[in-house]
This record gives sequence, structure tokens and C-alpha cells, in this order.
Amino acid sequence: MFRQLKRTRDWFYKVFNYPKVEYIPISFQKIHEIPINNTSTNNFSRINVYKSLNEIPFNIPPTTTFKPGLFLTLSHNQVVKIKFRGRVCTVVADPNPQKLEILWINSRYFPPNTTIHFTVVSKTGVRITWTNFHYFNPL
Repeated sequence: MFRQLKRTRDWFYKVFNYPKVEYIPISFQKIHEIPINNTSTNNFSRINVYKSLNEIPFNIPPTTTFKPGLFLTLSHNQVVKIKFRGRVCTVVADPNPQKLEILWINSRYFPPNTTIHFTVVSKTGVRITWTNFHYFNPL
């Protein structure tokens, strides 16, 4: 049992620099997956952040309504976990070269009128891609 706990702890500290209690877990929900054609030469990962579902440039089947939050598109990866600390939102992902994921994330812990840095990392701690997003919360 202790070996398993140690392995879990080692994995966490490869990705995150601070103790677990300093990170806020961000809830997310997968909305849709779009298959990606692997014959193209663009096999690089990319993350994009959108304020609403209507801004996403892909055809998405009608879904249920979502609470206020943000929408992410992540290519060539599958989201495992999302944590937030300071103004950095860390998305832990496993490689999935066949899919583009569209996600809803809860933005209630993000400070309003700030720039949030979204970074995608693997479980080994390697940064895959990143983007910045100016978060404006009118409430």
C-alpha cells in the first residue's frame, strides 16, 4: 500500500512544484470528441480557450446547457486532471493522437479581470503546449 502511495506522490511532484493543498481542483466535463486525420503533417498539440460554446469553430451537436465557465479545445491529448494555483491553470493530459477534445471547465475560482495561463503537461512533467487567456467575469 505504501509503495502505491509513494508512486502517486512521485507522479504529482513531477508535474506540480508545490504541495497538493496549494492547488484547487477544477471540475471539467467532456462535451465532444472529434476524430483527427493523422495523415496531415500538423501533429502538434494545441489548446484554445473560449468564453462560450458558440465561439468554437467546430460543428458540435446540441448539448445540454452548462453552468458559467470556459470551454477548451485540446488536440492530440486526453485530459486527466485540471488544477489551478495563482494565475496558472495546469491541465494534465495523456497523449491521444486520434482525437480533439472539447471540454467545459468550471471558472468560478479564477480571479476576474486577469490573464490566466493555461499549460498542458504530461504525467512525466513535460510541458506540451500553453496559451494565455484574459478572463473577464462580469459578475
